Amino acid sequence: MNRAEPDWDWLTLVDHVVSLATLVVVLDRTPLPQGTRLVSLERLAIDAAETTKIAEFIAARAKEGGQSWFKEQP
Repeated sequence: MNRAEPDWDWLTLVDHVVSLATLVVVLDRTPLPQGTRLVSLERLAIDAAETTKIAEFIAARAKEGGQSWFKEQP
């Protein structure tokens, strides 16, 4: 079975990283019940793994000569 290529791009990666950072700030600064904190940490781990996959995909695509996701340096 041939899977379609994921529809991941630089903005998707940025969105995931910002979401991770937001969750970390909330966990750090908000008093939460232990159960809620545990569920949030589990969600953070799942989201971090997905974010890693997106970053790896974009890096592999760039190595293959795909679209450059970074701004040109002067």
